[in-house]
Parts: sequence; C-alpha cells; structure tokens
Amino acid sequence: MTSLKFISIGIYNSKECINYEKLFNNHELFNTIGYVGIYVGQIRKRDIDILKNNKNLKTLRISCEIIDYDTISSIKKNDFSNTMIIFENPVRAKRSVEINNYLDSEFQINFP
Repeated sequence: MTSLKFISIGIYNSKECINYEKLFNNHELFNTIGYVGIYVGQIRKRDIDILKNNKNLKTLRISCEIIDYDTISSIKKNDFSNTMIIFENPVRAKRSVEINNYLDSEFQINFP
C-alpha cells in the first residue's frame, strides 16, 4: 500500500485557502501521514475538523497569519491525544490573551 509519512502544505497568498477535504479525500492514504506542516495565511475551523480524522498523526505544525478563537477552541486535547501540536506563527506574544488562556487550559500551562 502506498503511504505518506510527511506532508508540508504552503500557500503564500493570504486571501486564498486550501480545500483540505478535497486534498485528503483518500482516507486510507491520509491516515498514513504522521507529520503535517501547514504554512498558510489563515486556518479555519473546518480545516482542524478534517485534521482530527487522522488518528495516526504524531506532529501537527501550524504557521499562519490569521487565527481566531473559534478555530483554536475547536482544537481539543482528546481529538489530538497522540499528536504534538506546534504553533510556529503566531507566536505566543502575538496571540490574543483569550487564545493563550485556552491553549494553556486545554494543553499545558505556558503553551508555546
């Protein structure tokens, strides 16, 4: 069976979004991915919902210009229990207090 271990997705136009549902429509192949790096202008709640479906995901790295509380609050520890989540951007100092408080309460104190 064909498998993917690592996938990095980048889009450099901050007004465009990736259709993750279409990108990952092959569920058997999607579930072989252990590392996903996302480098986009904006990540949305529905993007996170699609990523939750991969139970083999070990690392999720997110770098985006725009992230809102509704999107962040859809990231639950139970949905990503075996996944290390890394926010490269925005860094803690540039995120809202509300978002940082949520990440601290859901994952760990002083979530980077």
